[in-house]
Amino acid sequence: MDNILLQKLTDELLSNWENRDVNIKLCLNSLLKKKSNKTVILDLTKAIERKELADKNKAVVIVTLALIRRNLDCDEEVRELLRKYNLINLLYGGLIKLLDGRANTFKIQISWSYNTFENKYEFIERFPVPEQRRFIDLITVASILIKEDVRKFESILIKDSTDLLLLNFLHGEEDWIISEELINTLLKDETSGLRRSIGFYILIKPIDRLFSKSLEIRREKINFNKKVEKFKKIFKDIPVDIQAELLINYFLTNKRAKSIPPFLAKQMVHENLKDSMVSEIKSNKIRNLDDIYILLFIIKSFRSKSHCNKSYKNSLYDALLKKIIEFIENNKGIYFGDENAEKLFGEIYRMFPKQYRNNLEKNILKTRENLMISKLDELVRFKLFLNDSSRASMINEMLKTIENIKRNY
Repeated sequence: MDNILLQKLTDELLSNWENRDVNIKLCLNSLLKKKSNKTVILDLTKAIERKELADKNKAVVIVTLALIRRNLDCDEEVRELLRKYNLINLLYGGLIKLLDGRANTFKIQISWSYNTFENKYEFIERFPVPEQRRFIDLITVASILIKEDVRKFESILIKDSTDLLLLNFLHGEEDWIISEELINTLLKDETSGLRRSIGFYILIKPIDRLFSKSLEIRREKINFNKKVEKFKKIFKDIPVDIQAELLINYFLTNKRAKSIPPFLAKQMVHENLKDSMVSEIKSNKIRNLDDIYILLFIIKSFRSKSHCNKSYKNSLYDALLKKIIEFIENNKGIYFGDENAEKLFGEIYRMFPKQYRNNLEKNILKTRENLMISKLDELVRFKLFLNDSSRASMINEMLKTIENIKRNY
């Protein structure tokens, strides 16, 4: 084992991550001269003892990656060998060097699409275990630490600048119960909305799974209640703006769920979240009437234990009303083309208190008055005419729905 061989192995592994190589196993076998895992690890250990390698941490992680990439089913054997020859700590150090993004040449780069998602929780739900096939060797090597040193493993999850490991170990593993310390660190991350959503996902998913079951069995009901109490204990200690962000993300992502966890809905209508919740409603996360509906339903249907006052709910109603008006003005988010769209708008209209229903109708009528849809507009402002004609059609459908509702009151 020498530096030249290590560089060749490194080049093969990095190249395979960038451009899938169907012959990667053959290439690695050739470089390792078809030696057994034990012989390769023994050669590596002797080279380290003789101080023949430029970077022993990097050497251990590269050799381990090569062995795993050569045979994905040999992770237990490799783990035992690494432990036997006291290489676990060096593996840990090598993984940090590879994943913290500081090295110029020894690192991985992933172009995630989550930056296009205003709602990071939605990305997590939509793309489970992303890039797993591409980086299966790295993910498997990292998992070796779970059985050896969970604290070191969780430390690597935090230091991984790519977030690859966090996204692929969201559910924990058989031998690893995700620590409360890790969850708290993720939830309170001030620089990464993705990490905050990952922390929330880890915290809420066990509750979601139980909530979707029948809780008639006493044991499961007790387990559910314990998890809810744990959630409340952790959640109350994070900043209110993050609480609002995560709750909005969750409910928008799960807006078509058959039922809503009441304890979570009550968290959302807590009066301490007033300003932060209004800011979230103003954001680009609210994209259509479906989003308006789920938030309006929660605000209308649930009361907080803190007896959230009427002015707080009015602030949320006002923010949602302004979002609908924004949709109308920008000709987006409202699409009348079938009976379901008309029904959805009707339900939203009914849920608003009377003064907000009146304000909505006034704003719709005012917008209609300012539309450029005359014959003259068609001749001299054709693009505006086309756009406003589309808006006129939408507005007329809305007014028609409102009139039908008022007629039946």
